[in-house]
Amino acid sequence: MRKKLFVILFVCITVSKLIAQPKNDAAIATHDSIAAKSKFYFPPKLYNDSIALAEALPKLAQQAIEVYREEKKSTYLHNLRNLYFFSNNFQKLLDVVDSIRVVKDDSTEGIPVRSYAVAKLKEIAQQASFDQSFRKDFSAAFNKLTFQKKVNLAQLDSFSIKNFKKDYDEFIQQLQKKNSDSLEMNDMLSFFEKYFRFKFAKNNFSLMSPEISNSKYRPMFPAIKANKQWGGALPVEIIDEKPDPNLQYKLLFEITNFGMNEQDSSAKNDFNQGLTWVERQLNLHEANGIPRKNIHAVIVVHGDALFALLNNEKYKKKFQIDNPNIPMIKELQDYGAKILVCGQAMTYGNLEKQDLVPGIKQVLTAQTAITSYLMMGYFQR
Repeated sequence: MRKKLFVILFVCITVSKLIAQPKNDAAIATHDSIAAKSKFYFPPKLYNDSIALAEALPKLAQQAIEVYREEKKSTYLHNLRNLYFFSNNFQKLLDVVDSIRVVKDDSTEGIPVRSYAVAKLKEIAQQASFDQSFRKDFSAAFNKLTFQKKVNLAQLDSFSIKNFKKDYDEFIQQLQKKNSDSLEMNDMLSFFEKYFRFKFAKNNFSLMSPEISNSKYRPMFPAIKANKQWGGALPVEIIDEKPDPNLQYKLLFEITNFGMNEQDSSAKNDFNQGLTWVERQLNLHEANGIPRKNIHAVIVVHGDALFALLNNEKYKKKFQIDNPNIPMIKELQDYGAKILVCGQAMTYGNLEKQDLVPGIKQVLTAQTAITSYLMMGYFQR
């Protein structure tokens, strides 16, 4: 009897679910399909007209908010933050930052954006000075942070803003190539993300500057200073163990790539990532108290990375711009780092030694150079 009752109960529950589910799933599927297929009017003239763009963005953001859906809550809230920012809904912006804090379980998340929302609400309700309100709220929140969180927040600087602008401009160029007067949801969200990062940082950096520009929170460049954004050593307040400064530190680096990947057409405009890695390693070693006289660096270069070492004349002929790597290459040479290029790769790349920055040495093959230095006790980074 009990078994029969159980079967009847199971059937009833299953049937009720089957009756209810299609309606809910259909509603969700319909809404999600609407969101996925949504297109937003975005005439190309907006790309180059900052005034028209500023006037159009609140309406565009609100349209996106009405149809945007995302299963992953953290992604959903992140995109909502951008949309509420541009829709000028500052109370919702404040609410979504607080929601992000709950999801990330971090009460310090989004301090600059939260200070912005608070200052905007005070400006509207009390006619208070936005700048003064922002500075006061941000300073109070910043000063409550731990040392490492202050360092993390202090990574925003003029170089960051420059990179945000570059990322935004490159994305706009991609949109322009599509030659369309509308944007699909994914492109719209990407646009708001990239424009938010650039615009927010540019407009509010000076208000945060008194706190985040403090030198004790900024990266250190005791060895090489060429790439001030990615090549430094971050300060750490509590250090429990330090390397022996009396040892000889033999560092071997192998660089093979010109850009992050073969399709990285923007790599010509920036420092080579491999050279930046070398810069950072040298800065980290010196920042740890190791004297320069005990640091010995050898850099073996082959593959497409050879193009980063071209002298300015050859680089400009190939890429139509000055070689941005030359200041770093010269700093590395002055530091005493030995830069070796692979003769095999040079031949395959149709390059001559005189095509490179002066002072660079050539070896028969990168592989035997690497083996040789490993046998001499160098540690490959």
